[in-house]
Amino acid sequence: MKIYFPGLGLIVCIILVYLCGLIVTTFIGKWLWNKVDSLFNSIPVVGQMYKGIKEILGYDTSTETVFKQVVLLPAYGGCGEELGLVTNSFTKDNVNKIEVFVPGSPAPTSGRLVVIDKEKVKILDTNASETFKTMISMGKTDMLKDNFNN
Repeated sequence: MKIYFPGLGLIVCIILVYLCGLIVTTFIGKWLWNKVDSLFNSIPVVGQMYKGIKEILGYDTSTETVFKQVVLLPAYGGCGEELGLVTNSFTKDNVNKIEVFVPGSPAPTSGRLVVIDKEKVKILDTNASETFKTMISMGKTDMLKDNFNN
């Protein structure tokens, strides 16, 4: 005797997605993610690519991450502001300067490098991964709005 329950597959799928989210956000999930992360890092060729991708996307939390801060800098031509990612800072002639990568939108893998006085930029309270999400979605996130409310 077969029992047919319409929507059972959908209900089971929702429960499985919920349980996966619950596991990932708990202590056990974080421990498991750290194990998977260290496994990827230990594979000779894949580990270097994985580390590079994490750095570029802003998910690396080490001090040697590619993008140090997110800033707003005056746009080329002086009309508006652009999002930029600080890659380096230095002092020249007693002036603090920063090197800022200004990615293109919606394809942030290309862009230009700008050297600018640190006093001319506004430092945003966000990270590189959120900035990339904003650029890929062409501004359809609240990241910038939240930073202007401060």
